[in-house]
Amino acid sequence: MQGSQTAAQGAALAILTFLFRLRWAIAVLLILGSAAGGYAGFRHAVPAPNVLLLAGASALLTAWVGFVHFRHVGLAIITALAPLLGMIAASLAGHGLGAADLLAIYGLGYIAAGLAGGETVRRVLSDGVEGAAKFSLARLLAPCAVTGIAGEAVLALWLFRAAPSLSLHAAAMLVASIAYGLVGTTFGASLLPFGESFHTAANRLRESRERLLRPLTAIVEGRWALSVAGIALVLAVLGWFGAAPFLTHGALVSKPAIWGASALVAFLLAFAVARDWREALAATLALATFTLLALWLWGATAGRFSQAALIEYAAVSAAAYLPMLVIMGGSRRFQASGDVHAVARLRILEEIGAVPYFAVAAAVLAVLLWMILHGSVGVLAVMFLLGGGAAIVVQPAIATALEWFIPRRRSVNQLYGRG
Repeated sequence: MQGSQTAAQGAALAILTFLFRLRWAIAVLLILGSAAGGYAGFRHAVPAPNVLLLAGASALLTAWVGFVHFRHVGLAIITALAPLLGMIAASLAGHGLGAADLLAIYGLGYIAAGLAGGETVRRVLSDGVEGAAKFSLARLLAPCAVTGIAGEAVLALWLFRAAPSLSLHAAAMLVASIAYGLVGTTFGASLLPFGESFHTAANRLRESRERLLRPLTAIVEGRWALSVAGIALVLAVLGWFGAAPFLTHGALVSKPAIWGASALVAFLLAFAVARDWREALAATLALATFTLLALWLWGATAGRFSQAALIEYAAVSAAAYLPMLVIMGGSRRFQASGDVHAVARLRILEEIGAVPYFAVAAAVLAVLLWMILHGSVGVLAVMFLLGGGAAIVVQPAIATALEWFIPRRRSVNQLYGRG
């Protein structure tokens, strides 16, 4: 089994090596695809000037956050534009989607791009420029693909029967945003120079951020994990009571069978990445907590849950799911190298560092800017914050708490310090 997996990884890397030799051609194809899609989608319906202005301002704001994070102007611009180019490429599918839907999908794509940019910077600093973007794409390809499948599954389960065309349009935009966010960022990064000034600034910043983030990694310690898991349980109960009107009387969401199917999909896909039922269950419970709080938030602000809100929920829940998968996949790699689960979880949180925090912050700021036109998108910004907390804090804490309640079997060598 291990041999076949290694062979598959070697084949995938060989394919990526060939593709990155053609990186200039692929970058041009991505831009041409976006231009062709934009022409097809906007030739009969050009967005209003204020919408174009706000879209440009959002991209500029996310690029600024990216620069604060990466300390590289070119990478920051590519990271901000990549998911937007993907959405332009799929603009024909955007007809019928509202501004909040598109913002939620862009936020998801930016989180994929931000994770790719952050992984590329980490590899440039640790291993050098050669191959950094390629290995970043290889590292994030499976989590992004699984996230796209999860988002499409949620849209199919909840929306396809009631509005099939809307469900398909939203799914196409969601996949395009994630795909361009990952592929566009990594291939674009492979074309950029990383000079000495970048290395100096980025290394200095990474060291300072490691000190700031070190207390947050304490969530993988038993006492803190139990505390965070307990807080999440309290919030979930409050969210349950707050969401009760939706869950009992809302025609769109009072469907226990579909809720069960959604939870099963989330669990199985997480298990496919983590190969560990505790990690997969922790991801499912973290998403459940996020869902209850999101429904409560909608009930407190809008008083109703529409079909458009289902698209927003699918995009933001996918945005929360993606960092979880990245963390679980990284933990699994450290376990394969011999670390016990707790140490592996700590090491991946230290390795990923501030990347998901900046990605979520950029998505939130990009959404908040649109409150000038639509005040209701403030709810969407809060949802991105809740989703980020569920991914970065709640899921690792619940996984650690589950290990405390249901200890893993340990070998004799582990018990007596010989392995």
